[in-house]
Amino acid sequence: MMRVLLLSGMLMGLAFADPSHVELLSVKSAVLDRNMAVKVYLPPDYDDQQKYPVVYLLHPYGGDEKFWLGALDTREVMDRLIEQKKVRPFLVVSPNYDNSFAVNSREAIVGVNAGRYSDYLTQELVSFIDSKYSTVTSRDGRFIGGTSMGGYAALQLGLTHTELFSKIAAQSAALWDGKDDLYQDQRDWLYPNPETRSDRDPFKLITKVNLKALHFRIDVGKSDLLREVNEHFVRELREAGANIEFSEDKGDHDLAYWSSQLADFLTFFGKPE
Repeated sequence: MMRVLLLSGMLMGLAFADPSHVELLSVKSAVLDRNMAVKVYLPPDYDDQQKYPVVYLLHPYGGDEKFWLGALDTREVMDRLIEQKKVRPFLVVSPNYDNSFAVNSREAIVGVNAGRYSDYLTQELVSFIDSKYSTVTSRDGRFIGGTSMGGYAALQLGLTHTELFSKIAAQSAALWDGKDDLYQDQRDWLYPNPETRSDRDPFKLITKVNLKALHFRIDVGKSDLLREVNEHFVRELREAGANIEFSEDKGDHDLAYWSSQLADFLTFFGKPE
């Protein structure tokens, strides 16, 4: 009977001895002075004798650690892409970082959290993941991406910490260029003065770093109200000579559009070399 079951599994295309799994962690943050929830996807046949790249994925406004590994079918899509050999196996880290835009801040406004979130993500969380799992600890094997608020956060963190990340993906990114800006209260909180804006605004940050050392993927829905500002950012990247993939497809600023892009989004990080 065992041989029959094994053969049946092979005929169904089950290529893995051990399935993928998702772990829910509680990470003690000294800079935030509390425990922070994190979900981690471990690929099928995870082996702590191998070194795996890591992708940090940041949720949109109102999301949490369950967005990428819950609201979106990231586990199922990753399993399929790995089995089809469209991506090499990698870890997905989905942290909660509240509605903070992943910056270090002292004062909150309504609907936005203040605290040392940038330090938590880039110092404490990266160090924790590298110590707990068998990861590639150089920037060549560490990537960052996100959606909406998380798209802004991925760009801001990735461009500020080029020593940590080599690939950056932003989806429906919350950006501001002074042309019919949306969410102006959040913009003014993020950019209270020119000096702070110079340190946080991805439009400014791309003028300060070696873009040749980075790979970008930007996508946005054709009906998204943030489409034009995302297009503007892509033009700026291209004019600066960045290595960038850009995609526009049918969709809005919503879960249906983000789900439709998930396979391509994940493939960007894990293309076989």
